Amino acid sequence: MDKDVKYHKDLAEEGRWAEMSFSLQMANIGSEIQRAIRWKEKGKKDREHRSAERALELLDLTISEVQRESSRRELAQLRDVMTAFFYDESNNETLGEQINRYFYCFAQKAAKERRAKLS
Repeated sequence: MDKDVKYHKDLAEEGRWAEMSFSLQMANIGSEIQRAIRWKEKGKKDREHRSAERALELLDLTISEVQRESSRRELAQLRDVMTAFFYDESNNETLGEQINRYFYCFAQKAAKERRAKLS
């Protein structure tokens, strides 16, 4: 396990994160991102950064699990965009909306997967 895992040690150590579908992983990351964006809008920097850190940590766990190089590259670029949005004060405010839209499709797919399991 990566020694840099701070918030989600149980998910990483127990292998539960790796057992989740990619869509569910991304939906969980998106939830943290939404939380961070809400804190950013309220001007609560400490809470915003903690949520952003949790999202980035989950994204790092996902990157470490992805097999295809092209997918790892895309996720690494996403990480760069997320980092710029939350930690660079000169960023574009519409970027938050774009990041949310990126994750929305994963939330829908994860919900569809859950419904299929319940059927």
